[in-house]
This record gives sequence, structure tokens and C-alpha cells, in this order.
Amino acid sequence: MSKGLRYLCLAGVSAIMLFEHLQLMSYIKKATKPDADDWNSSARSAFDGLKSIALRFTGDSFFAIYIISCIVSFLTFAIYIAFSKKIHEANKSESPLRYLIWFVEYIIYGIGFVPMIGALAEVQYCNSHDIDSYHSVSCWGKKQMALIEVGFVFSSFAFFISAVVLPALKSERNGVEKRWGDECYFFGFDRILLVGIIYLLAPIRLPWVGILLTCVLIAYIVIFECYNELHIASLKVGLLCGQAWLFLCADEADNNGNTASDLMAGWIPAILIGYSLLWIKSLVFKRKYKGIPLQK
Repeated sequence: MSKGLRYLCLAGVSAIMLFEHLQLMSYIKKATKPDADDWNSSARSAFDGLKSIALRFTGDSFFAIYIISCIVSFLTFAIYIAFSKKIHEANKSESPLRYLIWFVEYIIYGIGFVPMIGALAEVQYCNSHDIDSYHSVSCWGKKQMALIEVGFVFSSFAFFISAVVLPALKSERNGVEKRWGDECYFFGFDRILLVGIIYLLAPIRLPWVGILLTCVLIAYIVIFECYNELHIASLKVGLLCGQAWLFLCADEADNNGNTASDLMAGWIPAILIGYSLLWIKSLVFKRKYKGIPLQK
């Protein structure tokens, strides 16, 4: 890979990672404890902007994304099961089919993964009478139960592609997201946490759980680094630190909503501090792959 192409790939992958992070953080608004103070107007406006980026609409637009998510997740799963050998061969070759693979990987399951999982999960989000995003369906009735069950099934297809198939495809190529050594756990852990935030950690409204799990994943990637490209590994650490910071803000809302909202100003500094950790580590210790005991 030429130096110019490498930098272009780094910029593109970094932009997609940042975009996905912004989409996911829209769910932190609901992560505050049930009796906590509300966010102030500035914070609510920020979360509303993130919600738009995540394509979190209401009414018929929400239902349309729900249906599209079901179709896309099933089709990608079925096509992979049917043509997995050819897909892996094309991924490792100069075949024109690799461009389609990249489109699915970085557009549909990069920019589109959070909106897809969000639509399939949000049918469980209820107010006192109906689904938050789809007022045509009442809570706890047969229609909502059917939507939830269908959402679970099709989100499992999407999760399989994102957490199992795509990491394998990345590792086959000598790209900027190639894994570090034989490390093969982080990619799945990262997707589990992402899906968990949407499905569970935001709805249960216990921010400390999100803080704990995010910090565990930060510790894992700081120790094992996970990506061959230091910039990508560092950016992932930074984004996880930003995520932990917003969960911390949500936890502070239990004491004071205005303070919690003001603390959101530390979101970007938290990302930058997290980004620097692996670079600092690389200055102190020479980068050397260290497999975890289970892999040896």
C-alpha cells in the first residue's frame, strides 16, 4: 500500500469510527437514573443533533428504517452463508467484487450499523402508553411483542456480520484495521458493548454499569492494543474514553442536571486524552505483540 493511499484509508476509517461514535452517544440521553435531574437545554439540543445523525426518527420514518434494517440484515447474512468462500476469495484478491465488500463493510455496517440496531431495538422503548418512536403501536400489546421478537432475530443477523464476519475480512487484508498479531477478541467485545448500550445499558438507566464495562474494554485495548495500526488503536481508546465520560455525565445527573450538562464540555478533551494513551505507552515500551494466555 502506497503512503498516500494509506493516509487516505486512515482518514476514511477514522471518519467512520467518529461518525459511529456520535451516533451511539445519542443513546446516553436516556441513560440517566429514573429520578435524576433532566439535562439542560444546551445538552438536550446536542443530544437531539446526535439523534438526527443516528437516523433516529419517529412515526412512519422509524417504521421504514425498521423494515429496511430487517431486509438488509437478513440479506447480508443469507448472502454470506451462501457465498462465503467466494466472498473471502474476492476479499483477498484484486477482484472488482471487493469494492462491494468494502461498501457493505464501511457504509452499511459502518455508518449504518447503529441506525440499523437502533431501529430494531427501539421498539422496546415505551412511554406510559405507546412506543416512543412509533406511537401507532401501544405498549405491551401483541403488536409490540411481535416487533420486539422480530427485532431480536434480525439484530442477531446484523450482529453476526458485524462482530464475526467483518473482523475476519479485515484480518485477511493488509489494511489499516488489520488486527494486532493473533488478537481476535476485541472486535467482538466492542460490538457486544455497542449493541448492549442500545439494547440494555441505556434503557436500564444505571450509568455506572456503562462506565464499568467501558473502562474494562479500555483497559483491554490499552494492554493488548488489538490493532496493528497505532493510530486506529489510539482512536478507539479515545472514543471509548469519550463514551465513559458521557456515562459519567449521565451518572452526575442524579445529583445535578445542570452540572452534568456542563460536564459534557469535557467530552472532546476525554477523547483526546484517551487518544494519547497508547502513543505515550509506545514511547515508554517498544510495541511488541503480547498474546493473552488463552491464545498460546
